[in-house]
Formats: sequence, structure tokens, C-alpha cells
Amino acid sequence: MDDGGFKVVSPFWLQKQMPYPTVMGDDALAKRLGLAGMPFTLLIDRQGRVAIAHSGVIDRKDFDQHIQQLLKS
Repeated sequence: MDDGGFKVVSPFWLQKQMPYPTVMGDDALAKRLGLAGMPFTLLIDRQGRVAIAHSGVIDRKDFDQHIQQLLKS
């Protein structure tokens, strides 16, 4: 979510070489997901449901554990 949209976010995304799917947000998506702050991280399960929603900086070890649990289900 950036005022400059894809034109601004795309170079950042390419520079960081993020190895996972990302979504360009807008106000409608933020409202739908209850986005209250940035950064905002979602873990989506194999059925396409939001398994975990987290606003703020994540703890990588904690999220790695959640990811491993989701991969087992």
C-alpha cells in the first residue's frame, strides 16, 4: 500500500527478491482484512483461508513455526 502504487512498489519488490507471493493493497482490501497498521502479514492455508493475520513486525522464528505447522496440515 503506497500512494505511488505499483510503479513505486514494484522496484522495491524486485530489489528485495521476495520469494513468496505478495499482494498490492488498497483501501478496500485494508478494510476487508481489518488492516490497522503496517507492515501487515497474512499466512494463508492450503484452502485459501487466512490462518494468521499479524499487524506489525513479525518474529521470524515464530512465523517459521506457524509455516511449518501449516505445511503439515
